[in-house]
Amino acid sequence: MPDETTTPNTADATPAPVEPKPEPVVTPPPTEIKKKFTLEKIDDDNVKKIDSRPDVTVINIPALQKEKEDIEVTMAKFKTQLDQINEVLDEFKNLP
Repeated sequence: MPDETTTPNTADATPAPVEPKPEPVVTPPPTEIKKKFTLEKIDDDNVKKIDSRPDVTVINIPALQKEKEDIEVTMAKFKTQLDQINEVLDEFKNLP
């Protein structure tokens, strides 16, 4: 039995895609981190917030702590509601 040989049809062949060379990574020179604000203590409960802008804000720290707690409670409620909504939507997806 003679050996069978075939020649490849190069007319239909497409060249392999050439991947671009990766760009060299350029690291920017280190820069100083600018503070957005500074705090200046007025008394035990209050500070003066001085922005990089010319505005000055006086902040009552106990009131700020209370506001933070209130927001955390509200977010916990929203999280619970979101979890409940997701449960219902997941069950809805499983309905025939």
